[in-house]
Amino acid sequence: MLQADPEQPIYFINEDYERVDPNHNEALVVSLDVADNEVKRILVDNGSSVNVVFEHALKRMQLGHIRMDPCFEDPLYGFGHNMVPVQGTIYLPVTFGNHPKQVTHNTKFYVVNAASAYNMILGRPTLIN
Repeated sequence: MLQADPEQPIYFINEDYERVDPNHNEALVVSLDVADNEVKRILVDNGSSVNVVFEHALKRMQLGHIRMDPCFEDPLYGFGHNMVPVQGTIYLPVTFGNHPKQVTHNTKFYVVNAASAYNMILGRPTLIN
């Protein structure tokens, strides 16, 4: 596994803007490899204090070998200004980049059962690493 180089800049090339207006003011939504599954519709949210995986996405990933731990923390807030109980936490390997320049991090996610157009939210804990 490659280690992330904090001195290496992250940049986008013209191919990254396929079907996207580069002057857009929309959310950043990506696809990543998560636990050997290509997961699409992952919202990158620098305002989120946690990483979230929605239960509907987790079920489709069929991760019988990965155990969800109970969560004794407070519920999450911010989904339409509502309180959402956390069903548990789970660590999943997330791969960023493409071979040969890629890095995999074991990432903590809070599992929630809430309606969402996204499968996951990557928040500050992942963006800071």
